[in-house]
Amino acid sequence: MADLVAKTRNRLEQLYLPYIIENVVGAPLINPIRLCGRMFNLKLIRHRLFESNIFLEEPEHPKHNGSVRNKDFVTVAGHGGDGRAKLSLWQEAMGIDWMTKTELVQAIPPAYSRYLGSQVMDFIKGE
Repeated sequence: MADLVAKTRNRLEQLYLPYIIENVVGAPLINPIRLCGRMFNLKLIRHRLFESNIFLEEPEHPKHNGSVRNKDFVTVAGHGGDGRAKLSLWQEAMGIDWMTKTELVQAIPPAYSRYLGSQVMDFIKGE
């Protein structure tokens, strides 16, 4: 699979506007923050990285006390481990009730978007 992060960053930098690039842990992002569902009191372990050309504050990351196996949390990825993950559990954990499993594995939880969006709005307003 082609790595398009550098090309995307280059194009975004040419706009001279605030931007955020999202990707998985291990992606070649520059000084990203990491978000997890636990940071937003979600029953979701889903680490994602976010790079920006503005300062983004990373919230405290609570310990993952419990496990997916014991159903304390859900992880939304691939085919759901052994494939038995229930769509309704994924939707509830992500805070998205209108997507299929295929769509959910590509989605960002709305809690992440609200958190990041509020920081971008504060930057734009000069706060």
